[in-house]
Amino acid sequence: LIADNVVKRGSLKVHQSCLDNYHKSNGTTQVKTRLRTCPKCKEKVDPLAENAIDIENSTLHRECYERSKREKENLNNLLDYISLKYNIEFPTGYMLKQVSDYRNKRGYSYKAMLATLKYIFEVEKVPLKEGVGLGLIPFYFEKAKSYYAKIRTAGNSATNITINNTTVKIIAVAENKRRSRKM
Repeated sequence: LIADNVVKRGSLKVHQSCLDNYHKSNGTTQVKTRLRTCPKCKEKVDPLAENAIDIENSTLHRECYERSKREKENLNNLLDYISLKYNIEFPTGYMLKQVSDYRNKRGYSYKAMLATLKYIFEVEKVPLKEGVGLGLIPFYFEKAKSYYAKIRTAGNSATNITINNTTVKIIAVAENKRRSRKM
């Protein structure tokens, strides 16, 4: 195998051209491969499939990888916002535990928690209290959810408006400045 043109798929090492030919054959070419288990969704994935990605010695579905990447980005955005608002370098252990509890026990997403915090501090203008942590999130979660839903529907209804742009030509007639003389 030439090192420049080799692709690693699971425990297999194949030429890129061979892999492309395999994908073009639409499954008519038979290749014995061991199915892997996706660590995110726990379903089987073929390492030679087009939607398979090898990351850190594991094979994932492309959708699972994209979802975990978005989730990680949302978590980083949430932690950055917490650090900024509370004027700390990194959220405390208590705050991280609260985030974890809201995620696992209540089912809040990281993006929803960030939106709720923005609603609390930027819309409601609630003053920051020392030692409270992120305890306000459950109390304002439903309010923030309805607030953003109203904004979303207002935005959708604004896009459905049609504007009639017909131009009307207006001709201005100058007033006769000469006075008619009485005879």
